Amino acid sequence: MTTRGIRLNNPGLLRHGSPWQGLAEDQPDSEFCAFKQPKWGIRAMAVTLITYQDKHRIRTVAGIIARWAPKAGSDSQGNGYSNSTGAYTQFVADKVRVSPNALIDVTGYETMRRLVLAIIEFENARNQPYTPAQIDKGLMMAGIEPPEKPVIQSRTVQGGTAAGVATLTGVIGTIQPAMPLMGTLAENAPVILGLIALAGLGYMLYARWDDKRRGLR
Repeated sequence: MTTRGIRLNNPGLLRHGSPWQGLAEDQPDSEFCAFKQPKWGIRAMAVTLITYQDKHRIRTVAGIIARWAPKAGSDSQGNGYSNSTGAYTQFVADKVRVSPNALIDVTGYETMRRLVLAIIEFENARNQPYTPAQIDKGLMMAGIEPPEKPVIQSRTVQGGTAAGVATLTGVIGTIQPAMPLMGTLAENAPVILGLIALAGLGYMLYARWDDKRRGLR
């Protein structure tokens, strides 16, 4: 069953009151905002967490959850509600991999990402349906950029490197027959190197297709 937060594209269950970007024209829930797309709800979560830190000087998981989901409060109709703040705090702290009262910096990509994922899970009965690309999109819209991959780690570059090495080694292989110990290898070099080159180019094409499928550029 789809939870309230997922239905509203508001996985952090943010209440009405702020003029959020990306709010849906239709607001079917009297308590919680509805967003046009999940990325807007995720962005709103990240912006809220940044505000906690910058404006309210809240720098711990315990402080964040005490404000996000206080033990007791009342809705817009004056009806009281309660939250299991202690269990919520411990759940999030475990996911972020810190103690509840450890100082953290939510503007760091990895910390923010873990916080957002943990809050989504707890608010939606351990349900987290979003892809890594959707999470990253919402965070980037809030100004939290993922770290850039070193060029050598790119799968496309790795595939290209394999193909390039094969080509270069093929050139070297043309002069190897002069070396007795390399004669046998040189005889088979064209076939072996051709297979390596094809594998490298195939991996490049697959990596590009897979990144596009996952919504990555």
